Amino acid sequence: MDLNTLNLSEGADVGNTMEVKHPVTDEVLLDDNKKPATITLLGSDSTVLRDAMKNRARKQLRTKKPQSFDVDEAEKIGCEMLATCTVGWSGISENGSSVQFSHEAATDLYLKYQWLRQQVDEFINDRENFFKA
Repeated sequence: MDLNTLNLSEGADVGNTMEVKHPVTDEVLLDDNKKPATITLLGSDSTVLRDAMKNRARKQLRTKKPQSFDVDEAEKIGCEMLATCTVGWSGISENGSSVQFSHEAATDLYLKYQWLRQQVDEFINDRENFFKA
C-alpha cells in the first residue's frame, strides 16, 4: 500500500466550497441572485491550519502568565482557527448588506452564528470533502 496515494494534505490545501444551509430546514441558502451562498474552505489536514495551531500553541507556551481556562477566549480561538481555514465566500450578507470577506469578518460571523460555525467545522473535518481519488 502506497501511503502517498492517501496524502490528505494536498486536497485540504487546495480547499473546497461548502454550500451554506438553513440551520433548521437544511435547505441551501440562496443569495439575491438565487445562487447558493457558499464558503470556500481549507480542510483540517491543511498545512495552513496545522501551522496556525502550532503557532498558537507556541504563543501559549511563551506566555509568562499562569495558565487559566477562559471559556469565552477558547470559543474565540476556535472561531479564529475556523477563519484561518476560510479563504473566501459568496452570497454572504447580514442585515441586508453583503459582508466583505476577511479573516476578521469570518471570525465575527462564526462567533455570532453558532449554526454557521458548526457547518464550517463539520465540513472542514470531513476528509471526504477534500480527498481527490
